[in-house]
Amino acid sequence: MRATLLEMEADLGLTTLTEAEKTVLAAAVLAADHDGIFEISVLQSQSMVAQMSHSTFFRVIRTLGEKGLIYRMTDEKRSLYRLKA
Repeated sequence: MRATLLEMEADLGLTTLTEAEKTVLAAAVLAADHDGIFEISVLQSQSMVAQMSHSTFFRVIRTLGEKGLIYRMTDEKRSLYRLKA
């Protein structure tokens, strides 16, 4: 089963991500709506990232954005992000 998971990660180009990046990305997939949009506060409440330090969480969000896996959306009232389509 682990070999299959590693193959899937390679197919999706996720092998270069750190464990923290994979965790936050997985949580973002769970937190996202059908359009791939998620709110940071909802993402932070996911059990996978709830124990992650605040600084690590936001560093990972920044890194995932730099890698083009998530995009910040403009919304004055909420911190919204979208998963790469």
